[in-house]
Amino acid sequence: METPSYRAVPEWLHAAGANALTRGAEAGSFLAEEWLRAARAGLYFSSHALESALPAFSAFSDMREDVLKSFLDTVAGRRSPAEHWTELSGRVAAGARYRKLVHTLGKELLGTATYAGEQVLAANDVYRLSYLPPKAGAPATDAAIFFVAGFIPYGDRLFRFLPEASLYERYLERGIPVYAMELAADGRDLKGLGGVTVERQIDWIDEMAATAQHHNGGRRMIAQGYCGSGTQLVAYLCARPKNAEAKFSLASLFVTPVDAKRCTVFAETMANMPRSAAWTSLARSQVTGGYLRGLEMWAGLDLSLKNIFVKTWVGRFASGWKNPAWANVRTVADLAPMQRFELAGAYWISVDNARRFPLPVDLVRKAMHLYDKGVGADGLLGAKYRGRDIGIADLARESSLRVVSFFGGQDKLVQEESGAVLKSHLGPRYRAIVHPAAGHVSYICFPSQWSSASPKAFAPNPIDVLLAESAAAKAA
Repeated sequence: METPSYRAVPEWLHAAGANALTRGAEAGSFLAEEWLRAARAGLYFSSHALESALPAFSAFSDMREDVLKSFLDTVAGRRSPAEHWTELSGRVAAGARYRKLVHTLGKELLGTATYAGEQVLAANDVYRLSYLPPKAGAPATDAAIFFVAGFIPYGDRLFRFLPEASLYERYLERGIPVYAMELAADGRDLKGLGGVTVERQIDWIDEMAATAQHHNGGRRMIAQGYCGSGTQLVAYLCARPKNAEAKFSLASLFVTPVDAKRCTVFAETMANMPRSAAWTSLARSQVTGGYLRGLEMWAGLDLSLKNIFVKTWVGRFASGWKNPAWANVRTVADLAPMQRFELAGAYWISVDNARRFPLPVDLVRKAMHLYDKGVGADGLLGAKYRGRDIGIADLARESSLRVVSFFGGQDKLVQEESGAVLKSHLGPRYRAIVHPAAGHVSYICFPSQWSSASPKAFAPNPIDVLLAESAAAKAA
């Protein structure tokens, strides 16, 4: 009996076998990689948790030194026993009160900057568009800022940080009106939070920019985003480049991680996270509301930054202990200028505030892709708009829009390198400026640095740059 030859086997069976072997190899490779990632994740997160706890030893050491110094001064006769007791009891009282002050007065202060003549031009279930007119007596200018705020960790109240320290104020005092696209309420109170997607976000930016432009007399504006809101602005610019050019003379990005894989801290976290864990977390969030809870977001960020201790009860006590004056604070009126900054800032990054601002799953998924895969040579951002991939090449090819990025030299979260992909595609239409002494929120929390009279002034001044670049774009 003749044995069937290999050639007698149907081609579809060859293909099925080859496909099965390929998929099996891929699955095996993925499982092996996941095992390695799980092992690395165990080491990574345990070491970060340990390092997050180390400041506790330093805090206890500092408190012991304070007690010992006060005691020795008393023994040496440099102070009386009553003074010794008064100082220590004051420190204990300040430490005990500090956490309550963060969660009461800090919460009361955060995001309270408002402006004379401010009005709401448009609103939906997620966003409102507010017009902030220039300050009375400010120099006249034909520039206007369209600011994309919205979804960032801990919420966009940051941009209205304090009446004396607001990013918007810097423009208004220079005669530049601001059109602020902000969350209509706390994130957890938004009716449409779970339905927010990258595509809907892009359309909302376009719609509200059109409303702002109409209010601005049809004149083109300067688009602006900060950190995570900047990546959302970039997605819009790349998805609808012709619309963007019709509305904007210039796009400006502050500390924005466009190619987020170049940002060391969070990119390292993603590199050590098992993919199955990330997918499972996002899938669970998708079916339980369509958003990542603020508490989960907080835990991931602070563990990566090794910044957990200061937000614990003991950490808050140690912060209060350092300044006995906290014991005498009862109301906002009792606060000195720097105390106002400290309490508002401490509440902004608190666990309680994090809970107020969950993030839509689709936006989180896009951000995770940028930190994990980054933006390759093709310029693709890892998101789609109406069925097609969003890429920087589209912005370069279908518009002549210019982009300016500002980075802080002391920023631990976002580095200048993360904007290099814009330079590679836009060429001379992209400009990056680094302020060596600036950190991640310096542009918001240190208003004096916007003044040329300050010894630590931003050089060049961001507003001077934006006005010059916008004028050049309009002239061209």
